[in-house]
Amino acid sequence: MRRILLLVSFAATTHAFAVEALSPSEMATVTGGTIEPDLAQIDVLTNAIEQAQEGQLSNGESLNALFALGSLLSPLSQFLNYQREVVGVDYGDRQPQALDGGVSLALPVYVERITYWNMQPAVPSAQGDMGTVHIEGLRFSDDARVVVRER
Repeated sequence: MRRILLLVSFAATTHAFAVEALSPSEMATVTGGTIEPDLAQIDVLTNAIEQAQEGQLSNGESLNALFALGSLLSPLSQFLNYQREVVGVDYGDRQPQALDGGVSLALPVYVERITYWNMQPAVPSAQGDMGTVHIEGLRFSDDARVVVRER
């Protein structure tokens, strides 16, 4: 397995809504587990680097790579099940750029909304629904980029 060094720097402004806590009986059905690296997300990043090197990485694929990076840095998907919806992504004239052994992923100028629908613990016995989270009005600075390099 390849190791990937991740360098992240960006600025964002947003607001989010609270989620509902599970009841004591719902929490009683939740059991512990282990955190395993999500190799599929590493593959998404590796493919993004390869596509960038070939000059064929689109902004949509760049956005998928950003979510893959977020999943690796904060493995929410290993603890929670949810459906994600992304609405109103505007890249302006920003484009991903190939780097020697990596890719510089441009962050969008603006994201209208990211929604995590029907969040619940990621265990087979989970019965409770914690609700939905809306993150709205994300704006990134003009030079906001995420650099991903293979090592």
